[in-house]
Amino acid sequence: MSEHPVMEQAIADILRKTLSIEVSSPDTDLFEEGLMDSLTLVQLLLALDQEMGIAPDLENLELDHFRTIAKIAEFAVARAKAV
Repeated sequence: MSEHPVMEQAIADILRKTLSIEVSSPDTDLFEEGLMDSLTLVQLLLALDQEMGIAPDLENLELDHFRTIAKIAEFAVARAKAV
């Protein structure tokens, strides 16, 4: 069971609506599956900022935080708490 199911659903919705990416599981590696590349990562970062007000620190950007919906949700929750 995931730690942040509501946030995971919100991330999945952003991926589907904004980037036309359908993901079968919150633990699917988006890069390994070919669902995300550097361009779609930038689009995701923009969507997270616009829709949720979550902007990463670009100087300390860790690709591993964006590999799966579950990891993106963890990152988003941590960033929301830090603000």
